[in-house]
Amino acid sequence: MSLYRQLWIAIIVLMLVVFGTTFVINGISSSRYLEEQLSIKNSDDANALALSLSQQTLDTVALEIQLASQLDQGSYEWVRFRDANDELIFDRAKAIEPGSYPGWLAALFDIDAAPGVAAVSSGWNQLGTLSLKTNNDFAYAELWTSAKRTLAALISAIVIAGGLGSLLLRTILQPLHQVVQQADALGDRRFVELPEPHTLEFARVTRAMNSLATRMQDMLTKDAEQLTAGQSVEKKDPLTGLEQRTSFMNRIAAKVTAQDPDAEGAIALARIHRLTELNQLHGRRTMDALIADIGTSLQGLLEQFPELAIAHLNVADFCVLSPRENDPKRLGRQLQRTVVDVLVRHDMAGDVKIPTACASYEPEVTASELMSDLDEALMLSAHTETGELTLASRSGERLSNLRERGRNWERAIRQALINSELQFESCPVVDQQSQLLHKKLTLQLHIDDSWCRAGVFMPWVHRLGLNAEIDRAIITAGLAHIAKTGENACVELSMRAITEDDFVDWLNYHLNQYPDDAARLRVDISESAAFGDPEGFAALQRCLHKHQAQLGIQHMGHRVGEIGKLGTLGADYLKIDSLFTHDIAGIPGHQALMRTYANIAHTLGVICIAEGVANEAERSSAFDCGVSAVTGPFLNT
Repeated sequence: MSLYRQLWIAIIVLMLVVFGTTFVINGISSSRYLEEQLSIKNSDDANALALSLSQQTLDTVALEIQLASQLDQGSYEWVRFRDANDELIFDRAKAIEPGSYPGWLAALFDIDAAPGVAAVSSGWNQLGTLSLKTNNDFAYAELWTSAKRTLAALISAIVIAGGLGSLLLRTILQPLHQVVQQADALGDRRFVELPEPHTLEFARVTRAMNSLATRMQDMLTKDAEQLTAGQSVEKKDPLTGLEQRTSFMNRIAAKVTAQDPDAEGAIALARIHRLTELNQLHGRRTMDALIADIGTSLQGLLEQFPELAIAHLNVADFCVLSPRENDPKRLGRQLQRTVVDVLVRHDMAGDVKIPTACASYEPEVTASELMSDLDEALMLSAHTETGELTLASRSGERLSNLRERGRNWERAIRQALINSELQFESCPVVDQQSQLLHKKLTLQLHIDDSWCRAGVFMPWVHRLGLNAEIDRAIITAGLAHIAKTGENACVELSMRAITEDDFVDWLNYHLNQYPDDAARLRVDISESAAFGDPEGFAALQRCLHKHQAQLGIQHMGHRVGEIGKLGTLGADYLKIDSLFTHDIAGIPGHQALMRTYANIAHTLGVICIAEGVANEAERSSAFDCGVSAVTGPFLNT
């Protein structure tokens, strides 16, 4: 029961007690007063009537007529007359009509006024005795009118007191709403801090929860700093601070085999031409300073566009990978311009040429083929006078008919959605005891008489802006799959799911259509989407939690510096990207990363899942690092 309702009940009960007490006390005192006044009236009326009769010469018949007339005209209950011998001459009562007051009032407050008695005489001779009694109805009517006035005043007092009390309570409890919101956030594993309210008791509660949130954020920040430092030692080039060749090549391999829009994008490679000659001309120390400055500038580019991956492949080569980039030349120009700007600052722009190559990549292209195309294009660029940006030949062929291919893909995707020609490829997510937690469902579309995997059509979905339609199709088909199989199932949604205004309302409506199955739904959102739009993530989470469904973050590990955001997002589970699961047994840095995320997940009270497990060695190593569950192609064998 709410405090407002309790306040109203308390006020009503209090006022009823006050009214009851006041009513009884006033009723008793008023009835005694009215009884006394009626007695006086009876006496006065009897004396006045006796005096009037004494002044008249009346026989028995005239007397009866006079008394009957007085009874009919007055407000008397009865009138009686006895002669000098005490013989009853006249005795008549008026019929009692129902009064304008309830019967229980007369029973509760009895008014028994004494009748008026007076002697009637003629000169010195006494003719008899007159007695009468006034009807009590008007006294009870007055008493009832007073009670109704008191009741009206009581109701007015209740309304006024309740209204003022509610306003006062709302003012007093305003900080409580903030405390409740913070407590709900902690219940959802979102460790948010709020300003302390002025109310002392609420301030103490808020201070305690803020302290908990601060400790959690400090812990996550410390973990992020330690993990970043460890990665810098193992994966980063000591001279430039950029990613080294081995980890970068693993990243490319993971991207081109991804089952999402990251499977398509652009890559650019820039080279410091004739670096050996430049070392002899300017000195090794000068060139090392130049290369270090290039690395610093490229790190600034990485801070501006966190979705990029930038590496120092060897002494002279710098490479940038941009998933979902449709224009490789734009990426190449950006890389070349950044390097040339450093040369200008070092007054070496006229001495150094920066040949640059770029290419687009798609799911069917392997990492080795992609780098081979780039090397070939880079050689062509080096033979130009200014190191002109060169597009790899196969990329040129792909881009030349891009518009036509886009139209074909859009037509095919829309047709598959209209005809409901879709199915799911499932992969189990299991714990260390091989108990099934849920199945990850990856969408496939029936295109050109065959089933097309997500890694092939999802880049086109992203490029053509069809994410909203695909997200809705995935949710609809996923709920139908759960209703049919009764299994916990996980689907992946795009960033549009947390940025589109009406998607949450649409999702809430469709989850209502599956009240018994919605709780089995798990939804994955990518790390970049969750960190990029925490408010949209929270809105989607509230909708899913309303139906007992869960929301997790997948492909984690690429934005280590933002680990602290996990304390406020409140994800139900974390999934570590397959890039860090690949050959984890032989890569201490990946082990450290997975161990850190596993510890964070356990601290937050959620499960941590390793993605892309391909063999028993990776499975064992992942569990050794503390993850709660694994998934990947090995689980399908």
